[in-house]
Amino acid sequence: MALALSLLFDRDASQAVRRLWQGLADARISSDMLELNYPPHLTLLVLDDETRDGIFASALSDLAPLAPRSLLMGDIATFAQSEVVYIGLEGDLSQLFALHRAASAIVPEDDIHPQYRTASWTPHVTLQTIGDVSRAEQLARDRWRPRHTAVPVRLELAYFRPVRIGNGIALA
Repeated sequence: MALALSLLFDRDASQAVRRLWQGLADARISSDMLELNYPPHLTLLVLDDETRDGIFASALSDLAPLAPRSLLMGDIATFAQSEVVYIGLEGDLSQLFALHRAASAIVPEDDIHPQYRTASWTPHVTLQTIGDVSRAEQLARDRWRPRHTAVPVRLELAYFRPVRIGNGIALA
């Protein structure tokens, strides 16, 4: 089972992302994010080894103050050679990258899934991991309002698949 460290968003941002997830499902493009049964989020780290959960649980109170007060969700994009469609983040991301670096420093780099390592991490909110990329991009662009503010409200550990919520901490 894998372990993820994620930022969860305020109600308004979560509802905006959920509407896109539902639109993709209703159009029969992709329902994988709804089926995950986990709220809209930004994943900071993924580790294939869930036994590191205690280390991260102990560090949550040190990591929480590093979380940005708000994030700006930008344009729809895709990862090359994948079916992943996502909302990118824009603006000043220095605090978010500082949080990511601090979280990454808790474990050896080899323990972190390659796409979530410091050198390759792209902060994003996933809309689909499997589905028709061109149709998903078009639907999302038609329905999304870029520059939507997301307020991180919780830093949380989750185990997956299936998703099981681990320790977390509310953000001020």
